[in-house]
Amino acid sequence: MVFHPDRVRPAYQAGLKSIREGHGDEVIEDWLERYHASPDVDRDDVMTALQIEYIGTFYELVTAYEVDKGA
Repeated sequence: MVFHPDRVRPAYQAGLKSIREGHGDEVIEDWLERYHASPDVDRDDVMTALQIEYIGTFYELVTAYEVDKGA
């Protein structure tokens, strides 16, 4: 999984930086992979785990990380 900072809009850069510093890429990647792979993990689960307060920040995070969704 790769983080693409060029995909992050300016209004979300500080928020994503804070999330990345607080949790680290490995934890973020794990939660995003679970979100994409499992119907039992929804966006609210990810937002709670990563302490994301705004839905827009969640979707910006999803956009910024290139997730291998498999076949």
